[in-house]
Amino acid sequence: MVKIDLFFTAGYTETGGLQTFLERSLAATFEHAEFALERRFPAVLKPGPKFSLAEPVAGAGASGRQLEDEMVRVVERYGCDADLVLFVDDADCRWCAREADRDAWRSALERRIQRAAGKPVPLVTLMASPEVEAWFLADFDNGFATLSGQTRGGQPQPPPATVRDIQAAITTVTGRRAPAGTELFGCPAVNNACQRKLSAELQDTLLVPHGIRYSKRLHGARMLRQLTLGPLKRHLTRTFAPDWARLEHAIRALTPNAATRGQ
Repeated sequence: MVKIDLFFTAGYTETGGLQTFLERSLAATFEHAEFALERRFPAVLKPGPKFSLAEPVAGAGASGRQLEDEMVRVVERYGCDADLVLFVDDADCRWCAREADRDAWRSALERRIQRAAGKPVPLVTLMASPEVEAWFLADFDNGFATLSGQTRGGQPQPPPATVRDIQAAITTVTGRRAPAGTELFGCPAVNNACQRKLSAELQDTLLVPHGIRYSKRLHGARMLRQLTLGPLKRHLTRTFAPDWARLEHAIRALTPNAATRGQ
């Protein structure tokens, strides 16, 4: 059993779908291996009499350095008995030019976690570049294509949304038909942020003029749960594919008998 401590941002998409995606993907990748993913941050809230889905999650919106600090704080305060720490976040155009800068950042973050844990626990980072919507474009059939059939408003009421409508909106934003890799969208960064925000532009362009609603809360989590690894590794070769390869390598180091399926 490989115990994995999981840290990620408290956005609607990630809290609603990331753990399921990871569990499915690990099971599809390895045989003769079992995994126990424990969500350490954001904390799992237990519904009570006054619980509301609209209620903000503690730490919601934490990303970048704030999320890194939250991870270190949790490990310092509560310890870490996991075999592996997995950190998932949006890249937000932080490493547009030099991959060496990302390698240095990853090594420094691992040292922080190991100091906090008091042991040499390995850290793996899995970054969505520039944000998780790039994954929905890469695995188009399980991502944005699932918005087809959506009823649209207007008088007279237009026909339901089609894949062609969705492709038209995506091409307007990215200049490419999906599936496609968009890991450098919004680069280079300005004031430590992407010049253009992929999710916001997709939301706006799908809605006007196509009348297609994309909600991170309603649609994003469902898409994330449905994604498959093949298209992500095939189209996201700059960030996702090498990050996933590092995760596989770390797991094989922990469980030498864990065979990769199909190999």
